[in-house]
Amino acid sequence: SRYLCPRPILGAARQVGITGTTRQLASGRTGGPRGAKRHKQATSNAPETPYNLEGLYEDTVLHPAVLHTRYKRFLGDVTLDAGEPSTSAVQTVHVPNTGPMTGLLDELPTDVLLSKSSNAKRKYAHTLEWMRVDGTWVGVHSAKANAMVGQLLDAGVLDAHLPAFTTYNREVRIGGGKSPATRIDFELVNEETDARCLVEVKSVTMKDGDTAVFPDTKSARAQKHVRELVAWREKHDMEVVMLYVVQRDDCKRFLPSKQHDPEYYDLVRRGIEEGGLRVLVVEVGLEAGVPRYNGVLDIGDMMT
Repeated sequence: SRYLCPRPILGAARQVGITGTTRQLASGRTGGPRGAKRHKQATSNAPETPYNLEGLYEDTVLHPAVLHTRYKRFLGDVTLDAGEPSTSAVQTVHVPNTGPMTGLLDELPTDVLLSKSSNAKRKYAHTLEWMRVDGTWVGVHSAKANAMVGQLLDAGVLDAHLPAFTTYNREVRIGGGKSPATRIDFELVNEETDARCLVEVKSVTMKDGDTAVFPDTKSARAQKHVRELVAWREKHDMEVVMLYVVQRDDCKRFLPSKQHDPEYYDLVRRGIEEGGLRVLVVEVGLEAGVPRYNGVLDIGDMMT
C-alpha cells in the first residue's frame, strides 16, 4: 500500500466541542485564510500529479543566497547572490523552523532560497524557505506545510486519500475543560452527512538513508497531538489523520523516528494498530523554483 489513509466510509459523527472558522467564496469552491469549500467532491476531476503549488510566497520568485550560519534558533546569516542589493554584505534572515534542523546544517555554507516581504516594518525582510542539502532542495519553513496542504485540499488533489468532505475549517480547537484545548490544523466536514475528520499536519525535513523521518528531536508537542487525536476519535467516533508533508524529493518512504523520539514512534504505532489513527504522507519537492506535489510516499515497517 502506498498509504495508510484510504478513503473511509464515515458515519454521522457529530461535531462536539470543536471551534473553528469557515469562509465561503464564489464559484463552487470556497476558501480563504480559514477555510475552503466544495459543492461536491469528485476524485475523477482532481488534478494529476505532479501538481505545482503556486502563490505560497508574497514575492513571485524566490531569491538565491548562501547560508553561512544559523543561530538563536530563528536567525541566519546569508550573503545574497549577484543581482541582489548589498551582495557583498552578510545579511540576517528569519529562519522559520523551531527544531534543530538535524542533518541540514552539517555542511555550511550552502545554497538557499529566500522569500522577501514587502512589509517595511519587518526587522528582517528575507525568510529562509529552501536549502540545498546533499544536492537536494529541502523546504525548511515549517508553517508552509499547512499552506501546501490547504492548496492541495482546495484543488482536490488529496480527495482519493481522505474522507469525502465539502468544506473544511482551519486551526480548530478540541478538548479543553480541566486541560488546555489542543489546536488541530484542519477539520474536514461533509455537510451532507455531518461526518467530520481531524487532520494534523507535520513538516518533515530529515531523512535517514532513503527514509524520511519525523521528528528530528524529542517533541512533547508532537506526542500530545497524537494522544489527543486518538482520544478524540475514541470519544467522538471521528476519523483522525496524521498528515506528514515531506519537503524534499529524495526519499522512498516515511517512518516516525524511533531514534530521536521513541515515545512518539510508539504512540503512532499504537494509534495505527489500536486507535484508528490514519497516516498519510505526501512529498513536496522543488522544481524550477516552484514547490511541486509529487504524490504519496510509502509507510515503512512499524511492526517492531
